[in-house]
Amino acid sequence: MHFRKIPRKHAIVSIIVFTVVLAAAVYLISSNTPNSAAGPKKAFFSVNDGKTWFIDDINKYPPFEHEGKTAVRARLFSTDGGKTIFCGYLERYTPEAKSTLEESERIGGRGSGSRPQANLDVILQGIEAKVPGGSAWVNRSAGPAYAEIVIVRGKAPGDIVEEILP
Repeated sequence: MHFRKIPRKHAIVSIIVFTVVLAAAVYLISSNTPNSAAGPKKAFFSVNDGKTWFIDDINKYPPFEHEGKTAVRARLFSTDGGKTIFCGYLERYTPEAKSTLEESERIGGRGSGSRPQANLDVILQGIEAKVPGGSAWVNRSAGPAYAEIVIVRGKAPGDIVEEILP
């Protein structure tokens, strides 16, 4: 085998380029993680099946008690640029998923305001949703039945539906 010696100037430039690319990749990955510093800090919640809503800390695990009533996450939407807002669906954690999140928080602490890494399967399978006015909570593991709830449609064909964030 024959190896060619790389000039020192080219080696230094290659190391600098590699370092910059690596730093950019780390920045992009860390800035796109859920609940990063740039992420939302507040969310909408409801105690009356989505008829009205209030803003609270996004790191609360619904259901939780709010002024003596049970609060769940309210996902709000609009089809007219925010002039008219409606609750598209409600979300909550199963008791098992909520317990896992709270236990993970006790063990790992919450100092930075970001949610600790808990058993991802329990959390993902522990999310339930329902339409306002509906009686049945549908687990995320139900696939198409869950998707039918969380895919919010406008009243008319062609409506552009956008989620409203606090």
